[in-house]
Amino acid sequence: MMLSVAYQRWNLPPKFRHQMDPYQPPADPFDGLSSYRTAYIGPKAPVRPSMKPDDAAHLSAEPLDDVTTVRAAYVRHPLPDIEPKQKATWLPNPAELDDLTNYRKEYTRKQQGCHTCTIYIWGR
Repeated sequence: MMLSVAYQRWNLPPKFRHQMDPYQPPADPFDGLSSYRTAYIGPKAPVRPSMKPDDAAHLSAEPLDDVTTVRAAYVRHPLPDIEPKQKATWLPNPAELDDLTNYRKEYTRKQQGCHTCTIYIWGR
């Protein structure tokens, strides 16, 4: 309620909004050529022939065989005989197995039931 009393409307002119000009067709009749086509110059150099090789297959007079120069020049070298490795014989560990961990070895049990070790929590 307080805001409606304090509000003052100012007399401002309306916002300016641009008005589009109405469309006016050109006075000259259209001859079929746009200004882009009439102003285009185009390439001035002559057309050069393609550098790509022709797609025709070149046939050889010699018959094709399956032996290549790599196969023909291959020399087979004999491999030395490999003896199987000798397996090492397994021997059990002579030391006795100590299956206790460091925690179990060094663990000391607290003295339970000892009246000198009682902790007073609530001041009893």
